Amino acid sequence: MRSIEIITIESDFGAGKKGAKLGPQALVNLIKKNKIEPLWQANNLRIVADDLEENIEYPFNKNIESIIEVQELAVEAIEKVLSNNLFPFIISGDHSNGCAGISAIKNYYSDKRIGVIWIDAHADLHSPFSTPSGNMHGMPLAAALAVNALVEDANEVDEDSIQLWQNLVNLGSKKIAPKIYPTDLVFIDLRDFEEDEEILLKNMNITFFTPQDRMKKGIESILEESINQLKECDLIYVSFDVDSLDPNISIGTGTPVPNGLSENEAVYLLKNLLKNPKTVAFEITEINPLLDRENPMEEVSIRILEKVFA
Repeated sequence: MRSIEIITIESDFGAGKKGAKLGPQALVNLIKKNKIEPLWQANNLRIVADDLEENIEYPFNKNIESIIEVQELAVEAIEKVLSNNLFPFIISGDHSNGCAGISAIKNYYSDKRIGVIWIDAHADLHSPFSTPSGNMHGMPLAAALAVNALVEDANEVDEDSIQLWQNLVNLGSKKIAPKIYPTDLVFIDLRDFEEDEEILLKNMNITFFTPQDRMKKGIESILEESINQLKECDLIYVSFDVDSLDPNISIGTGTPVPNGLSENEAVYLLKNLLKNPKTVAFEITEINPLLDRENPMEEVSIRILEKVFA
């Protein structure tokens, strides 16, 4: 792995519960306190959204204007890190920011085929046309795949919301859309998704592994099959949502779901994915310090990272 630069995207405009914007610095503080090599002396490039406001004008893509502003800054920051031949280690508030990570990689390496490994309890394949909540941390992959309205969708979305969605779909100076092919996306430990997302998973033939697959095959086989699925890709972006972990470990994330990964399984996945020469950037996301102070998610995450980089 190249030398690392930490990028913190300190925004939770995409989440239903507030507090995830505090997660990046909570984790950075522990990285420095525990002196985790090679992270603790890495520069921290911060994207802070404190001067932006919430906006509920668009109920099917809440706060989208502020989200786009934040993500445009994040794309520029990630590309700058790549241009300096450094490895972007991204700590983001909520998972809507995953769109910025994918967009930056594709914008910088526009001639490359990008694979994505999305370690998450949720599919994040909703769009404004299908979302039951309007929370955009459930939409980053739909944006990366340039998903628009389906016949089955129920939401009547106004023209301004549609235009803003297209702006997010086209995120990045080169306005490439889609950023990735459905065949180049793999979910690990997916276990909570709605009907519209299930339709997309089926119609787009997207590869996904559930906890049942993990228990039947073992985490080693899941990793091997995931890498094999992306064998035609030039580069891989890895995104680790901490809600992929089992809630017995910590509920310090906005949307915990039972039957998740153990700490050891997470360590195995991340250690091997970060060693993979195709892995060009990594994201950890959805740590919410306001939600669990008995077993803080940032402390769970630091235990995992210590073992990953050991």
